Amino acid sequence: MTDWEKRLSTWIPIFVGLMALSLTVYGGCEDRRFKRLSVRPELGIEFKQEKDWVGWTMGNTGLGPARVRWFHVTLDEKPMKDWVKVKASLPMPVSQFTYTDPYPDTIVRQGERFELFGFHGDYPAAATFRRAAPRVVMSICYCSLYEDCWRATSASGYIVKDSCRRPPDGAFEGAE
Repeated sequence: MTDWEKRLSTWIPIFVGLMALSLTVYGGCEDRRFKRLSVRPELGIEFKQEKDWVGWTMGNTGLGPARVRWFHVTLDEKPMKDWVKVKASLPMPVSQFTYTDPYPDTIVRQGERFELFGFHGDYPAAATFRRAAPRVVMSICYCSLYEDCWRATSASGYIVKDSCRRPPDGAFEGAE
């Protein structure tokens, strides 16, 4: 065996090992990317009027659970601290209203939907409330199991990735 063949026979196993390592790393990255996409949550906030209820709902139509990072409500572009202040500022023709506080670290399971803020009432009261609804904007930041985060808003319905690391001023505290 010549000197050149000896050197080549030394480097071939190293080259094969590096190629195997590269393929393993690439496969691991692709597997992680697939798993991240397989459990991506998608929260949406919408105003709904049903047979006996009118208000905002929030649901997870994605493929995995969502962890709430923050929730924010504005009325006429002013931050609201809780649902009682929102109710007092809107033409709520009824005294009874329902609400849910999506506190930080709340987990919203896949397929889960709940009433954020609204009331059970008759049609004339619902029409009054519905006319005032565009004044309210709700935003939520939520993250997946892999800490990918998105922001959804009731105003546009668009979901923006990685835009919610810092909560806006006037954090929502909920109705204690």
